[in-house]
Amino acid sequence: MFLPFFMNIFSFIYLVAIYLVFVVFNYIQPVSIQNQLVFSTVLILAFGVPHGSIDNLLYLNKHRISSFTFYFFYLSIMMAYAISWFFFPISCFVIFLLLSAYHFGESHFSDYAFPFKWRKGFYFLWGIFLLASLLFWNKTELLSLSNSFSDTASFNKVYSSTLLPIVFYASAALTLVSLFYLLLQNRILLADFFSELFQLFILQITFYLFPILIGFTLYFVCIHSLRSLYQEYHYLKVQEGGLSLIKFILYLLPHTLISFFFIGILMYISLKEYIAISSPLISIIMISVITLPHSIVMSNFLSQKSEQLHKSNS
Repeated sequence: MFLPFFMNIFSFIYLVAIYLVFVVFNYIQPVSIQNQLVFSTVLILAFGVPHGSIDNLLYLNKHRISSFTFYFFYLSIMMAYAISWFFFPISCFVIFLLLSAYHFGESHFSDYAFPFKWRKGFYFLWGIFLLASLLFWNKTELLSLSNSFSDTASFNKVYSSTLLPIVFYASAALTLVSLFYLLLQNRILLADFFSELFQLFILQITFYLFPILIGFTLYFVCIHSLRSLYQEYHYLKVQEGGLSLIKFILYLLPHTLISFFFIGILMYISLKEYIAISSPLISIIMISVITLPHSIVMSNFLSQKSEQLHKSNS
């Protein structure tokens, strides 16, 4: 398939998804929060959850530890973070945002051979710009949504912070300067440079035009999750000397179905008010609790991949 020089396959999928969302939502007016939740939930369950469902394979293939040890530490990290939410909700929320920023940036640029000394800083910077953009363009909506539930109203301290616009503009400037520097240092090709600028442009447009749930879901599924699934598939394909798509899906299924089961239980008991936690807050807690150990595993996986790329290009 021919694509313009400034567009990679993930940008193309992203644009197609944006077009389809516009078409569908033209027939669903107004776009209620319920419709947004259905749209986001279906896509995140279909692609977002599976992309983290083979962390055990990625880690155990590179480290000589038992499956029991892996699961013990993986689940312990999840449990400790979940408990922390009940004592330090604001701190846990900020940690979740910062952790996600680095994770998104690292995943996005894992195919580039960046200078080893400062590439992690660039990952974090790009991710900060991404999340700052999401919050900056949707500040009013976020404040309204948070105020709808007593246990999420405290997050308004983050959304209304005077630091948010500063972080947005500063991270935007520094990200663009960094991309120019990488181009001048021949660390990225001209086509890659324009591709990254194009992706940043359409992300800004999407976050500005769409409600926050839709904007984030489009990015998370089309650019982040699909990229991760693609990387995971090709890694296992090399490791096993060949891997069919069906077999890869079968690898994804066990932990994906287990995740669906527990997500369903937690959402049910929240909606039925068996626990005094609103569904938005429990959703944030669940996502953050899954993200922490997943980002650790993926950072280990992607760091080794990036180091190999750096050595091969040195």
